[in-house]
Amino acid sequence: MARICVSLPPRRDGRATILQYLSLFLLLLVFFVALNAQSQARRERVTAALEGIESRFGRGHPPLGLGLGGGSGAEDNDEDSAHQGLRAIGELFRTALGLVKVELLAPGADGVMEVSLPVASLFVPAGTEIRPNRFGLLDRVSEALREPPPGIRYDVEAYLSLTGPGGADPGSVPRAVALARHLVALGTPEATVAVGVEAGEPGMIRFVFSARAQAPEPGRAAR
Repeated sequence: MARICVSLPPRRDGRATILQYLSLFLLLLVFFVALNAQSQARRERVTAALEGIESRFGRGHPPLGLGLGGGSGAEDNDEDSAHQGLRAIGELFRTALGLVKVELLAPGADGVMEVSLPVASLFVPAGTEIRPNRFGLLDRVSEALREPPPGIRYDVEAYLSLTGPGGADPGSVPRAVALARHLVALGTPEATVAVGVEAGEPGMIRFVFSARAQAPEPGRAAR
């Protein structure tokens, strides 16, 4: 009787198949972990770069000259000097008076800074005379105005509110005149000082300091 032989495929071990799938899963897991680590490092580098750009170009910082049609190195130095000078004037008020509002409205060589403070912190109560203990503050402010960095001019405008805590304040104009005379007497160039009155916040005085580029005076040495 003839025999029929049938060749059957070898029997596979189920455990070996599971191990193969586990190996493939681990390989994919390692791949995704490595890919995620690479993308995380890239995000950190991008974040650090953006933070650096924002800290440099954000408000209160002068722009950088990158050689792409921007300002020259001398112009950048002027902007740095003007910005630092305005900040120094603001710090004089903060140090002497404490609770004052100092805001840099525009940085750079043509910068503007505003300082707001109560009239009573600068003038004697119900009078038009400047407090004697504020002479030192105004003397340092005058020094900063009359000795700006080379190529920079500082101007100051002072605006006193027409009203006080109890209504109309008739002393606003005399105080403004007294302040202007005091600054000029300290040596501040008269052309850089302007005063006035405004319908602003009652009992407040607002200083506006501005910096603008100008040609250095002949014979003045750069500091």
